[in-house]
Amino acid sequence: MKLFQFIKNKKNKPETVSGMLQTTTSDTAQSLLTLEQWGNISFGLTPGRLRSILQAADEGNITEQHQLFSDMEDRCEHLAAEISKRKRAILTLDWEIVPARKDNPTAIKIADAIREQFNSIYSIEDLLLDMADAIGHGFSAIEIEWEYDGHIHIPKAFHHRPQSWFQMLPQNKNVLRLRNKDPEGDPLWPLGWVIRTHRSRSGWLPRAGLFRVVAWAYLVRSYALEASINYVQIHGLPFRIGKYHIGSSSSDKRALLRALQTLGKDAAGIIPSGMEIIFQSPTNTSHDLPGQLVTRCELGMSKAILGGTLTTQADGQTSTNALGKVHNEVRRDLMVTDALQISSTISKQLIMPMAALNCKVEDTTLLPSFRFDTRAAVEVGIYADALPKLSPIMDISAQWAHDKLKIPKALSKDDILGSHIR
Repeated sequence: MKLFQFIKNKKNKPETVSGMLQTTTSDTAQSLLTLEQWGNISFGLTPGRLRSILQAADEGNITEQHQLFSDMEDRCEHLAAEISKRKRAILTLDWEIVPARKDNPTAIKIADAIREQFNSIYSIEDLLLDMADAIGHGFSAIEIEWEYDGHIHIPKAFHHRPQSWFQMLPQNKNVLRLRNKDPEGDPLWPLGWVIRTHRSRSGWLPRAGLFRVVAWAYLVRSYALEASINYVQIHGLPFRIGKYHIGSSSSDKRALLRALQTLGKDAAGIIPSGMEIIFQSPTNTSHDLPGQLVTRCELGMSKAILGGTLTTQADGQTSTNALGKVHNEVRRDLMVTDALQISSTISKQLIMPMAALNCKVEDTTLLPSFRFDTRAAVEVGIYADALPKLSPIMDISAQWAHDKLKIPKALSKDDILGSHIR
């Protein structure tokens, strides 16, 4: 593979695994410094502006799209909460390093070595959370800072880089490059990055993120929220109506209008003699249309991110326990698919380099893999009752029972539960 050929060439190693970072080198670093600060891109966002941002991303210019996505997550508390649920679900799963072949001593030895090296990395949870950032953006770029202790190469730190630092290769909109003065960008250093791409939908990478799906709901919600604030400010206040005599001068009319406006702030004012002010209370109504539109947009965001709404918001009508369980199963399906995509990336972009650098692995059939334990919890009581009845008439694998119940095998006879009592 190209990776193994690259590692064999010792001239490549000083740049990639000696602790240097691509984003701190001269030309690239100077370009990226100007990209760290940007204005509030969602301020004054209009349908036409949003359309132009998305169209530019389709053409390969993804900078403003991902600046907008970051701003959306900052400004919309509902969006931030929903995407956080999706991302942090990964952290609840156990993980393990699995040998390529359980019947091959060499493969088992390599997996044991990589497992020990992984246990010395203190920021795995942060890495997983940063990789999950790709769910909203479509991709997440984490720069690896390698450290060599004289024997093995270990990632010292993982640095999440903003998506707006990158651009697409003009000839291939699935290839990422760092932005610099070159129209084609700066190629990413081999062994220097973990690039996590999340395929929420098929198509080019700029269209893969979930935030693109909810961008229009975010825009409509912003308009509705502003209208809702204005609605709340005036809802319930009495109307102040001024009456003036026919033939009143313009100055008298202006004086009456100023008095009406002053009453709304200071509850005091003066008007010319003969004029009248009437206070009329509005009809009580509960039709908060802007507020309903905000809720509608938030429900749409929840559907796009979590696959449903009953695990997020309750309306007192449809939020039954049964439907809630169904929607929770949908969330679990999403968590499992997220875990599969993330584990594949770690296996290819982190475990493979560590195995090649530290264990001198050149045979891809010996490469261990990173795997999440996505097995659903089962009712132990059901199996405890069924297995004794089925075992006399079926050849049931003991290994299958251990795996199904998520109960590890005892390491020795003394380790068996209850052995000290027998």
